[in-house]
Amino acid sequence: MKEQFIKAIRDRKKVRILFSANNSGNQVRLCAPLDINRKNTDSKEEEDTYKLWDLETTEDGKEINLPEENIQEMEFLKDEFDPTEFSNWDEAWNIERDWSGEG
Repeated sequence: MKEQFIKAIRDRKKVRILFSANNSGNQVRLCAPLDINRKNTDSKEEEDTYKLWDLETTEDGKEINLPEENIQEMEFLKDEFDPTEFSNWDEAWNIERDWSGEG
């Protein structure tokens, strides 16, 4: 899943995820993959957190950060996203990509 997620970031491909949310049960969202963050857990093991942009919600807080263990399914779609629609900030990305200009 991780390598496909990285490819989706670089290729600007949308993903559909099924995940368990803390208080809301299972949710399905259409998202743009943004990044993968690594963090050390209490057990000193590194854990991947997947950072996504929710393309469907109309609420504030469209960024979703999910530990890998909360993701039940991830479908990699052929549809492209335009990062300029939501990413106009200078972010220090962990995953290298070229989101400048056209593809």
